[in-house]
Amino acid sequence: MKLTFATKDDSKELVNFFDKYIKKSEFTEFNYELFCPYWIRWSILRDEVIILKDNNKVVWSLRFYPRKRDNIVSVYQFAIEKQIRWKWLIKYNFFQSEIPSSSYINDYFEKQNWELIQTRGDFNTWQIQI
Repeated sequence: MKLTFATKDDSKELVNFFDKYIKKSEFTEFNYELFCPYWIRWSILRDEVIILKDNNKVVWSLRFYPRKRDNIVSVYQFAIEKQIRWKWLIKYNFFQSEIPSSSYINDYFEKQNWELIQTRGDFNTWQIQI
């Protein structure tokens, strides 16, 4: 497996990959930018998409945005191929996520069986139950 930044050659595969694993129906609210192929391609050109490939096939992807004003990185999208999802998460203990308490993303984490492990100030910390 190879972890790398996505290139423009990966654009079509990534649009299909995100489309396969991130569904509008799973959100109570969402930003259309998450589902727009042009925004995904633009993020690739800005080196804001990291992918993991197995046998030249994308099996994991993370789209992020580095905010310039405060040096914080926001995760916009992530998706993991179903066949490797648990194996990869267990091996690398990859995701624990801190989300603003007021964000609609909390609904998504709850529906996807993530565990709310902490609420601190205006933030919730979620982790995947393994």
